[in-house]
Amino acid sequence: MDEEHHTEVDGVEATWRPAHLDDRKIEIMKVHNISGGTEQDVMFAPGTDLVAARERFPALGPLWDKVRAEFWVWLSPAPHVSVSNRGEGRRWD
Repeated sequence: MDEEHHTEVDGVEATWRPAHLDDRKIEIMKVHNISGGTEQDVMFAPGTDLVAARERFPALGPLWDKVRAEFWVWLSPAPHVSVSNRGEGRRWD
């Protein structure tokens, strides 16, 4: 999957996507300072997963936590409400 996502915390943005070989893993592609600070962008080697990025940059823990949370929201589709006209009311699909 080539679907890119962007997650921001405190003026730092991570670009990530579900891993190509296992879409249950997160591939980190880049970290970019969007707050105008002097920190340089960090480009990650292809295939760098969230665990390796966290180990390399532990100070970005809140960013990694939010990436993981957004990944799980993406991975788990929201339940849908269906309404029946036969008096059954609402049910969660």
